[in-house]
Amino acid sequence: MWEAIQLEELGIHEPTKENGCKLVITTRSWDVCRFIVSTIVKVKSLLENEALELFFEKAKLNISKVPTLKETVELVIKQCAGLPLTIVIIASSLKGEQDIHE
Repeated sequence: MWEAIQLEELGIHEPTKENGCKLVITTRSWDVCRFIVSTIVKVKSLLENEALELFFEKAKLNISKVPTLKETVELVIKQCAGLPLTIVIIASSLKGEQDIHE
């Protein structure tokens, strides 16, 4: 998340023990955390090489087969700021893609 939002506006009910819902939000913004989150867990960012390794593992990409993807993946990793959960989600959504335009 880049800015604070009202969950109800998105149709997301506030997670409670009664409704059994949990919500995980990743952000680099302390203000977003303070505004929207009840429990904050600070996650250490991965180093660039660790982030790349995690991305390629989760996306099931072989950089030697598609070397043109490396530059694009590095840009994506930079936007993820080394946050493991963000990297896993984005990489998993690209699982098996070989087309740089995807």
